[in-house]
Amino acid sequence: MKPVALAAFAALSILAACADDTPPPMHCPQVLRVSELMTDPIFLPGRTDPAAEVTDARISGVAGSCVLNKKTRTLSLSFQAGFTADDGPANHGAPVTLPYFIAVTHGDDIVTKVPESVTLNFAGSPVAQAVTQTLKLKFPNDRRSDRIEILIGFQLSADQVAYNAAHPAPGS
Repeated sequence: MKPVALAAFAALSILAACADDTPPPMHCPQVLRVSELMTDPIFLPGRTDPAAEVTDARISGVAGSCVLNKKTRTLSLSFQAGFTADDGPANHGAPVTLPYFIAVTHGDDIVTKVPESVTLNFAGSPVAQAVTQTLKLKFPNDRRSDRIEILIGFQLSADQVAYNAAHPAPGS
């Protein structure tokens, strides 16, 4: 074998060996807040004026990670959701418990939807914050997982959805 051909063969062998160390592409599902269900306006029954506001809560964010297990070719998705609420004039510092949901969707289909709740304690402050416990889910690391979304939103009544549509939150 000629020296040039030998060098080229050696270079290809090294590249092939490196390719074995290249991690496979990850197909992590996305975790998203549902924009229409990110705020939870609560008023005294039958009223929507500012003096009747109990709280105006929002899902302030989601954070997490996606880790690939090379042996099992699965993805471990871990995330938390943060919540913030204002103590409205009609609340007077009482804790508020708010229903929300976590849904796993694949394309347009809801695979599962889990109802949850979060309690926010004001403790003398005009604003309360809370963070959920870490939720952990496993998925196969294949292209089908690219179409999976984990959605988080408040469980709202039709009146609350209509109120949100008429009074969009700043920045939404």
